[in-house]
Amino acid sequence: MSEQYDYERRLNELDQGIDITFKKILEPFIYDNISDYLQNKDKKVDIMDVGCGCGYLSNSISKRFKSIKVKGIDISESAIKCAESHFHLNFNKKDIIQLDEEKKYDVIVYNMVLHNLRELEKAISKTSSILKDNGVVLITIPHPAFWLTDKITRGIITLENAFNYNTEQFYQIPFKIKNGNYHQTELTYYHRRLSTYINIFSKFLSLSKLEEVDFKNGLPTMLRIVLENKNNDIKTYKKI
Repeated sequence: MSEQYDYERRLNELDQGIDITFKKILEPFIYDNISDYLQNKDKKVDIMDVGCGCGYLSNSISKRFKSIKVKGIDISESAIKCAESHFHLNFNKKDIIQLDEEKKYDVIVYNMVLHNLRELEKAISKTSSILKDNGVVLITIPHPAFWLTDKITRGIITLENAFNYNTEQFYQIPFKIKNGNYHQTELTYYHRRLSTYINIFSKFLSLSKLEEVDFKNGLPTMLRIVLENKNNDIKTYKKI
């Protein structure tokens, strides 16, 4: 997100629960998979929230799971300032690709972040290097095949050139939640095919779960993904 992005407004949207997709589709996925991971864990668990933004999710995870330690990172200085002004957690202005710490984490969260990153492969490579053995990465992203086309079909956005699923392309897209107003700044969106994501993930980690969710007009607009730091094949494809 741009440094001009209104993180206070975003925090207010999340705090009031008016972002329905986050509240019903994304947040429960994060909580459920952290809860699954914590089973049979008898020691402190470390979680990194990459692209933590205003810090709402980092704080919610910390409040819900008392046995974990949460760290949030974001490349935006204004995001970190917002997070630090509201929550008493460890927030740092860091780029995951340039992260230079040796500490390893049990769980790494990318909630609606990876489609904002230009250097996806470098980010996943770094992620794998700081993930503990048997650790997990929890990812939510817009569905590459249907999210953008759904917004075009419903008249939420217009593009200068026709959308081509096969062509990787950078977009600046207006950001607006359902029943909300448009944010002043636009969303950075790097379109990649689903196979590109899967191939990059599988190069460094094991894909254990891929869920197609948030159906609109019969088509899924979101993906929920779990990666593991062990050599397993794809276990689950799930429609909800």
